[in-house]
Amino acid sequence: MALRSSWRGLINRCTARGCIGGRAGRPKRWRRQCGIPKRCTSSARAFSAADTGSPGAECEPAAHDNVFYVWGANTNVGKTVLSYAVMQAADRALFNTARLFVKPVQTGPVSEHDAPRVNGKIAPSHPDQKNNARQTICVRTLFQFENPVSPDLAAEHESRHVGDEHIIRATHNVVENWVKDCIGNKTNPFVLIEGAGGPLSPTPSGSLQADVYRHIPFPVVLVADNRLGGISSTLAAHESIRLRGFDVPFVVIFESDAGLANDGALRRHLRDSHSCVFVMPPLPKPDDSLHDWYSNHSRVHEAANELVLAMDRWNLQRHETLARAPLRAQRDLWWPFTQHRLVSSDAVTVIDSAFHNDVLTFRREERTGKGAFVPMFDAVGAWWTNGLGHGDVGLAKSIAAAAGRYGHILFPQVAHAPALELADLLLNGSGKHWASRVFFSDDGSTGIEVSLKMAFRLRSKRLGLEESPEYKIIGLQDSYHGDTLGAMNCSPSSVFNSQQTPWYTESGIFFKCPTVQMRNGEWTVEYVPAESSAGLKHHALFTSLEDILDLKGREGSELNAKYSAAIEFVLQQNRPESLGALLIEPVLQGAGGMKLIDPLFQRQLVDSCRARGIPIVFDEVFSGLWRLGCESGAILLQTHPDIATYSKLLTGGTVPLAATLASEQVFESFAGDLKAQALLHGHSYSGHVIGCAAAVHSLQQYEKMPTFDAHKRCFGAFWDEAVVRDISVSPGVRGVVAIGTVLAVELEPDSSSTGYTAKSESVQRILDHLRAHGVFSRPLGNVVYVMCAPATERAEAEVLARKVQAAVHSLSLP
Repeated sequence: MALRSSWRGLINRCTARGCIGGRAGRPKRWRRQCGIPKRCTSSARAFSAADTGSPGAECEPAAHDNVFYVWGANTNVGKTVLSYAVMQAADRALFNTARLFVKPVQTGPVSEHDAPRVNGKIAPSHPDQKNNARQTICVRTLFQFENPVSPDLAAEHESRHVGDEHIIRATHNVVENWVKDCIGNKTNPFVLIEGAGGPLSPTPSGSLQADVYRHIPFPVVLVADNRLGGISSTLAAHESIRLRGFDVPFVVIFESDAGLANDGALRRHLRDSHSCVFVMPPLPKPDDSLHDWYSNHSRVHEAANELVLAMDRWNLQRHETLARAPLRAQRDLWWPFTQHRLVSSDAVTVIDSAFHNDVLTFRREERTGKGAFVPMFDAVGAWWTNGLGHGDVGLAKSIAAAAGRYGHILFPQVAHAPALELADLLLNGSGKHWASRVFFSDDGSTGIEVSLKMAFRLRSKRLGLEESPEYKIIGLQDSYHGDTLGAMNCSPSSVFNSQQTPWYTESGIFFKCPTVQMRNGEWTVEYVPAESSAGLKHHALFTSLEDILDLKGREGSELNAKYSAAIEFVLQQNRPESLGALLIEPVLQGAGGMKLIDPLFQRQLVDSCRARGIPIVFDEVFSGLWRLGCESGAILLQTHPDIATYSKLLTGGTVPLAATLASEQVFESFAGDLKAQALLHGHSYSGHVIGCAAAVHSLQQYEKMPTFDAHKRCFGAFWDEAVVRDISVSPGVRGVVAIGTVLAVELEPDSSSTGYTAKSESVQRILDHLRAHGVFSRPLGNVVYVMCAPATERAEAEVLARKVQAAVHSLSLP
C-alpha cells in the first residue's frame, strides 16, 4: 500500500503558478520543437502572454514546480554530468529557484558517488530564506552500497533488504519536504531525481527501476548513449519508459568525440514521439573538473540554459493544456449518462494519468490561477473494469506485443493464438464442467444480444419449432443488461430504456426479488412478493454473509418455501411456450443500485425454469471474474447456466471485449446444412487479437492473486465487517452491501423516489467528503458505492472503507 499511496501528498504540492522565459540562441525550428519561447528578455526573465496563451500583458515570474527524473539509456552516458549542468543553469535561467538533486540508489565507494559531484559538497538540508538557495544545490543520496555493482547484487552482497516501498517512500519524503519548504520560503523548487543505470536496471529488490518509479509519475529526461550501438540502446530505453506511461519530453545526447552523430538517427526515429532530441557539447574527460567544464565553455552553459528553459516551458505548457481541458471538453464532448446542462466547468474531472487504483487529477483555482495534481482513489474502478490496476505493465506489454504482431485481423474461420488461449482459459475457468464454446463480441450489451439469440434458438429447438416466436424473457425487477435495443427490452421500464427510445418494448415478466443488506448491524433478507399468495413482507436475520450464501443449509427453510411458491405462482400465469429464456445478473445487480439478491431465490428460479426446459442465461458482465470474491456468480448460486456473458473485468480494464460461453447443446442448435441456420452475428472487431491478448494476461494474473484462498471463495476478502456494521447503524443509512470488491451504502432519499434518478442531499455531502479525502466516486441515485480492483491489497481496501465510514459519519456533523 505504501508504494501505491506515498506520492499523494507530494504530487498535490507540485503546482503551476506562473511562467518564465530566458534568452535565445538556437535556430527557430529547434526552439519551436523544444518549446522555447519565441521572444525572451533575459533581464526581465519573462515572456509575453501571447507566448503562453494566457490573458494579461505579461506573466509573473516562474512559480511552478519543476521535478524531473534523469535516466540514462545505459551506464556511463553522462547522467550526472547533465544533472550538474542543468542544476547550474537553473540558478541562472529561472527566477528565485531552490535546487535539489536526489540520488535514490547509489553503488560504489563514497569517493565515486554522483551526488557530491553535482555540488562539490553536501549542501544544507533546507533552502535558506536569505537567498542562499541560489548559491547552493542540495544533494541527497538515500540508499548507499559499497560494492560498485548492480543494486540488486550490492544489496545481496551486503545482506541488506531495501524494498521498493522503502525507495519510493524515501524519495517521496525528501522531495515533498523540499517542495514544502520552498513554498514556505517563497522560492521555486527545481528537482532532479537521478536513476541508477538504465530504466530497466534493477533496484535493490530486483524490480525494474521504471516499474518502481511509476508510483511517482514525474516526467523523464533521458540521457542518450552517444557510443557505437547507442542508437539501439537509446530507442529501447525510450520505448520501455513510454510503455510504462511516463512522459519523455527530452532526450539529451552529448556530442561524440568519435563523430558518430547518433542524434540525427534519434531525431528521425523519435520525430512522432513528442520527445525533443537535445544535443550537448562533448562530455568532460574523466579527470576534468565539472566546474571548469561548465564555466569555461560557453557552449556548455548556453546549451544547459536552453535545456532548462525548455524543461520549464514544457512543464508550464502541460499545466496550461490541462487547465483548458474542462472548457474544451464541455465544448466538444458528449458524455454518457450526463445531463450537460447540470455540469459546470469546475465539476469536470481532468485526469492526467492513472496507476493501480489511483487516477491523477488536475485542478485549477480560477481565483488564484494555481493548478495542482491531486491523486484520487478510483472508487468506480474505471467504470467497473479495473481488474489488475491502472497502468499494469504486464497488460501494456501484452497489448503492445499483440498490436505489433497482428494489429487486427478478421475472425470468421480464423484461428490465432490469443483467441485460442483465451477460450481455453474461459472454458477451464468460469465455464468449467458446463460450457464448450466461446463466442467473442465487443462489449457487454452486444454480448447479451448474442446470448438472447442463442437462448431463443435453443428454446425453439426444445419446443420443436422451425421458427422462433416473439418470446418473453424471465427477468428481475431493477435489472440492467445494456443499452442496445434488444438488451433494453429485457428490463422493465425505467429511465434507461422507455425514456430513451420509442422502440422500447417491455418483453418479459420480471420478478420482485428479495434483497440482502446489513441493516442496523445485522445481515437482513427482505422479501416483498408481488402478485403472490405466498405472504406479505418478510424479514430474515443472519449472523453473517456466509450463512446467507450457505444455500444447502437453507434449502429446508420457510423462506425457501415462500420463494418456491411465489415463483411457481408467477410462472403458472404464463404459457411455457411463450417464455424464451431466464436472464439474470447473478447475486449482485450493478446499475440497478448495487442490489445484493438473495442467491437462494435466484437458485430456486433457475431450478424452476430449468424444469420447464427454459434456457438459463447469466449476465455476468458485471458480476463475473472475481468481482464477488470468486470466479463467477454461478459459484455462489451453486448451479450453472446454459449461456453466460463476461466482459467488464475480462481485459483487466484496458480494451473492450466480451465473451459469451455456451454449452454444446446451445452450439448444436445452430448446426445445419444451410448457412442461414448458423449464428449470423458478428462485429468488425470480433475476437480482436489485442483484446484477447489482454484478457489472457488478466485471467492468468487473477489466478495468481494471493487475495483469494485455494477454493477461490473469499466473500469478505476486502472489507472489515466491523466497519461495515458501524456504517449500517449510522443515521440516514438504509443498509449496506459488502461483497467481494464492492462496498455500497444505500441512503435515505430526499423523497419517496429511489433508483438512478433519486435525489439525496446526503449523497452529495458524502461524495464531497470523499473527494476532499482523495476518493473519486459516482453515485447510483441514493446509493454511494466504492470498489477496488481484485488485485488490491486488503490493507488498501480497509483504508478506503474507513474513508467511507468517515464520510457517512460526517452527515451527523452540523
